[in-house]
Amino acid sequence: MNTAQLNQTECKLQDFYALLKREYETYMKIFYLCEEDRKLIECGEIQQLRKSIGEKQSLLNEILNIEKEIYVLKEEWNKIKDDLPESSKGDIVLLINNFKDLMEKIVSSQKENEKLLSERNSHHINELSTIRRGKNLSKAYSVYGNSIPHSRFMDKSK
Repeated sequence: MNTAQLNQTECKLQDFYALLKREYETYMKIFYLCEEDRKLIECGEIQQLRKSIGEKQSLLNEILNIEKEIYVLKEEWNKIKDDLPESSKGDIVLLINNFKDLMEKIVSSQKENEKLLSERNSHHINELSTIRRGKNLSKAYSVYGNSIPHSRFMDKSK
């Protein structure tokens, strides 16, 4: 490659790295939201959880826009990466490897959150089905069989 081509390639690599870094940082925000979601699920903060899901959707839309910008550069990267010296591709390769780790963390966190939500949901379904069947209605208002009333459901019709 001549000097002009090297300069052009170097500029493209810098652009590619900048876009990859922006995409990585956006995925990091998604990961932090997933971690925050776990706390919200445990506390039963459903409204906040809905807000967080909306924020994640916005971030995913941002990633789609980055992907549109980066597509051509990824194609060029795949063609030239083997011919580049290690010094030119080191940061990009490191960032791509970090992506793999981050994706695994996001998927793991999301699976944990789904499991927590499922457990909470099945607990509430069991509680409600006991009430619907008309059996032991007093259980709905007592703490685990104790005779101390504990109001958990309100009849808003009165």
